[in-house]
Amino acid sequence: MTNVNEARSLGFFLLSVLVLFLSIIYITQATSIGDSVTVTGALTVSGATTLNGNGTLGDTATDVFNFVGILQASSTLNVTGTSRFVGSVGVGTSTSMTSGVVLGLHGAATTTLTLGTDSTTGGSCIQMDGTDGAIYRIYAAATTSVTKQLVIENGPCN
Repeated sequence: MTNVNEARSLGFFLLSVLVLFLSIIYITQATSIGDSVTVTGALTVSGATTLNGNGTLGDTATDVFNFVGILQASSTLNVTGTSRFVGSVGVGTSTSMTSGVVLGLHGAATTTLTLGTDSTTGGSCIQMDGTDGAIYRIYAAATTSVTKQLVIENGPCN
């Protein structure tokens, strides 16, 4: 009988070790963390990520966040401070970003749309498609320091 009791005890011991081992593996494969997490250095996440609740990116005005690909807001994108877009900016309806484009500016007082350039000799230009199919441009021109004019003419902006 002693051998049978020892065999049972050894069997229960091995079974307990196996259960403990499998429990540790299961716990280390958990997909959620209940408390705050701090990461120093780089954090790389592969695959789709869902973040729920409020969040803050950065702690100073000089922090930079690079988005490669499309940054999409399914509701409202609120930007406080100056926004700078390098390249194309598409403002469109819910069905298209290239046709039926709508741009609305609204303010309680004077609403200003500023088109500028970093060049001292360059200017800004607004290009539009006419109802006749032609392309038109609008730009400000100065032939002298006194003579200034707003030019509307046929042709694309260069």
